[in-house]
Amino acid sequence: MSFMRKKCKTVFHKAELSESKEVLTNPGRGWYRIYPFSLEREPDFEELFWCLVKEERLALLLIDIGAYREGSLPQEALLRLAEIFAFFQKQKKEMIIRPVYDREGKGMEREPDFIQTVEEHMRQLGPVLSSFSKAVYLVQGLLIGSWGEMHDSKFLAESRLIRLFDVWREALCREIPIAVRTPRQWRILHQEGAASDTCTTGLFDDGMFGSPDNLGTYGSLSRKEAGWKERWCREEELAFIRTLSAKVPYGGEAVGSSAVTGELCRAVEEMRRTGVSYLNRTHDIECLNRWEQSIWREKGVFNGCNGLDYIGCHMGYRFVVREVNGKGMTNEVSLRIKIENVGFSVMREEAELVLEREDGGGVTDLTRRSVFPKELLPGGLREFAMKAAGPAPGERFELFLRMERKRDREPIAFANRLKEKRVYLGVICAG
Repeated sequence: MSFMRKKCKTVFHKAELSESKEVLTNPGRGWYRIYPFSLEREPDFEELFWCLVKEERLALLLIDIGAYREGSLPQEALLRLAEIFAFFQKQKKEMIIRPVYDREGKGMEREPDFIQTVEEHMRQLGPVLSSFSKAVYLVQGLLIGSWGEMHDSKFLAESRLIRLFDVWREALCREIPIAVRTPRQWRILHQEGAASDTCTTGLFDDGMFGSPDNLGTYGSLSRKEAGWKERWCREEELAFIRTLSAKVPYGGEAVGSSAVTGELCRAVEEMRRTGVSYLNRTHDIECLNRWEQSIWREKGVFNGCNGLDYIGCHMGYRFVVREVNGKGMTNEVSLRIKIENVGFSVMREEAELVLEREDGGGVTDLTRRSVFPKELLPGGLREFAMKAAGPAPGERFELFLRMERKRDREPIAFANRLKEKRVYLGVICAG
């Protein structure tokens, strides 16, 4: 005897979709704060635990190795470093790593006298970082300069920068992204046309908004006038940064020195143009306070909110389900789902859309889409076709959409009004 499911027309009643102002704790984006460590000292992990901010997914680990400027890093220091990384990994923080010799603005004085010492330290640090590669967001700098920011250093000559970069890249097994301080330094380290899809070198900027040229980051000449390895004018550098930020996260510190007319709008415009994904939440409190005291005026759900909240919500990617339409067919419904990226940047990692049904018996995955575009640009709108099997005669169920990062199944919340990080799409019933 065989049993056949009765054929019937499936009907879809779509839900009303709306964008929320919720701050999303999605991976790979947002605010961070600095956690400094002197590698010759044992950290207090209990105290550190209470210092962590649960809502922040990113953490910058400033690893001071200045005590070993005259020799090798001892084994106990490397084991201590591994313990630090393991602690942050356990707390589900994505780590921005910056090893430094100086934390007082005395780079020339505190870094090693010989480049061979820096290279040795890179080769010692590399395997420890590589063993935690899945939890490392990126590495900032090449160890040198004041605060590790690649200025005020005896190793800034082109040949020395290239030499250090090659050693550092090899020590990190060519897996972990490296960010250097200025576009000019990036171009010194790469041939023209190197910003390809496989590029793992990006930029960080700890002088954002500090002056018209971002404290010397930009120049005054055009690319054609200056040449590949020199500083370009602001407009061309912004476009160059945007190209790189699509491959490697771009961010740093805002250091706006004084209030100017339209400061918030100018800052947001530049973040959009360059694709900012992360910013320091505690540096230059005066600048951050001015943003918080400013009101965002733009059509949409954020109109009237304070500027700091607006920036915090839009760093990196931010996806909104804008529209869903369903066409009922025999025993299934065909869906067309439109998703927009309203953030400042792209996602950069592969993700999957998961369609779920929920009824009295619980939640069931219906289908997966592994093609969600990691490069969906800010302002970009993409339509996805998905199908859902219909209910049996007399049944009905609710339909939800969620997203997850492919490599570790980390949930990625939409900026809609949600139910357990899922977007309610509507109801399916038998016609």
